[in-house]
Amino acid sequence: MGLPKALLEARRGMSFADLLARSCRRAGLMPLLVVRAHSPLGAMHPRLEVVENGAWVTGQLGSIRTGVRAALLRGAKRILIHPIDAPLVKPETLAEVLGALDSAAVVVPTSFGQRGHPVGLTAEAAGSVVLKTVLPSLQLALSVAKVHELIVRDPHLFDNINTQADYLRLFGRAPRLVSRAAQALAKDPRLARRW
Repeated sequence: MGLPKALLEARRGMSFADLLARSCRRAGLMPLLVVRAHSPLGAMHPRLEVVENGAWVTGQLGSIRTGVRAALLRGAKRILIHPIDAPLVKPETLAEVLGALDSAAVVVPTSFGQRGHPVGLTAEAAGSVVLKTVLPSLQLALSVAKVHELIVRDPHLFDNINTQADYLRLFGRAPRLVSRAAQALAKDPRLARRW
């Protein structure tokens, strides 16, 4: 992408992280933003609870484990794992996955037979599927877990905004940072290296 995804503008003045956090709150969730250690991303989102992943070089599973541990330490009974590059997911989708955890330990939303985001886990399943797995990714861990597939209607279930072309396709314009991030970068261009 060339820019930090969490700070990309999803709506006027709202970053990907802002929009996703708002959707989580509307669904009855308490969002945690996992960032790499010493990242300025947390400071750019002062209303979000930020968890630093000191092992960010281990990849996405390291960030997932960091977030799951933090949620469990806060007493979470149900956890949703959602990537920052899919900020347009509907709050209703998040709420449906959360509600399905009342009767299943692992829930993944699907549409047309394809799995999407977020992954929902009870606290017990989070401990065994995420924290105790020796498999190198959450996808592989889910492939051996008993997963309840929840059919939902959400056009953004499969979003993965990883490239400038992806952003252009969904938003109709070139990627841009929210204004507060652009202003901070203009003041200190070294921030780009820490993102």
